[in-house]
Amino acid sequence: AGLGDAARREGLAFPDITVGVRTGDTPQRDRQRMLRHPPDVLITTPESLYLMLTSRASEVLEDVRTVIIDEIHTMAATKRGAHLAVSLERLERLLPEGNDGIQRIGLSATQRPLTEVARFLGGQHADGAPRPVEIVDAGIGKQLDLEVVVPVDDMSNPAGGGPTPMATDLSEVAGQEDTRRSIWPAMYPRIVELVRAHASTLIFVNNRRL
Repeated sequence: AGLGDAARREGLAFPDITVGVRTGDTPQRDRQRMLRHPPDVLITTPESLYLMLTSRASEVLEDVRTVIIDEIHTMAATKRGAHLAVSLERLERLLPEGNDGIQRIGLSATQRPLTEVARFLGGQHADGAPRPVEIVDAGIGKQLDLEVVVPVDDMSNPAGGGPTPMATDLSEVAGQEDTRRSIWPAMYPRIVELVRAHASTLIFVNNRRL
C-alpha cells in the first residue's frame, strides 16, 4: 500500500500486486483460492512451505523467482533451519531446465559472522560446490549511552528514611502496600523524569504487577 501511494503521488503507474498468506492457520477455502489464483507475493513459514512442496500446491511454486527469509539468524543453526534448507533445494528442482535458479535473500540485523549464515543461505549445487552469495553489510554502528545508576546509597534500606510523596502516590497506584521493602519507590521520580524527557521509553521489570 505504501509503494502504491507513493507511485500515485508521483503520477506513476503501479502494478496491481496480490499478496497471499499461507500458514497453519490459513482456512482451507483460502488455500484452495491460492491454487486457482496464485498471489504475486506469498508470505509463509518453513513448515507450510514443506507441506506445499509435498502436495498439489507445489504447482503454484513453479514460477517462484525470489525467496526472502526474514530473521534468518533464528533458523540457521536449528533443526528448523535444516528443514528449510531441504525445502529450498526442493524448490529449486521445480524450476524448468536452463533456469538460473532462485534468488535467495536473507535478512538479519544481528547475525555475526555474516559468512556463516551466507553459506547456509546459498546452499550447494548438485556437484557439491557452494553457490555464490553476495553479502551486503549496512555497517551501521550504534552509539550507546550506557549508565548504571544505584537509586539509593544503602540497598539494604531501600526507603532510606521514607519515600517521597510522589513515590508514595505511585506506589499506591502500583498496588504496593509497603514501600519500605521495595526499591521501586526510590526509582519512580527518576523514571518519570526520563519518560517526560524522551519521545519513547522502554522499562524492563521483574514483576508482572508492575
